[in-house]
Amino acid sequence: MAAIDGETLIRNVGHRIGELRRARGITQEAFAARANIGFRYVQKVERGVVNLTLVTIAQWAKWLGVDPQDLLRPPKGKAPGRGRPTRR
Repeated sequence: MAAIDGETLIRNVGHRIGELRRARGITQEAFAARANIGFRYVQKVERGVVNLTLVTIAQWAKWLGVDPQDLLRPPKGKAPGRGRPTRR
């Protein structure tokens, strides 16, 4: 595995969390309620602004039903755009 810089890793983890959350049909608000945190914090994490601790990564992985190492894998798609998703 090639080395990546810290900012890229933080951004990738956030984007991966967003991918996994959306794949499970969980809103940011519902995830935040389950984690007992503000949904704006979830937004910051998913944008790659927040550097999560290993303990937090383990907790979030548990809530998403994945192994913590799954959050460290690169995101499968590109980062979502800003704002609410478009309705289909």
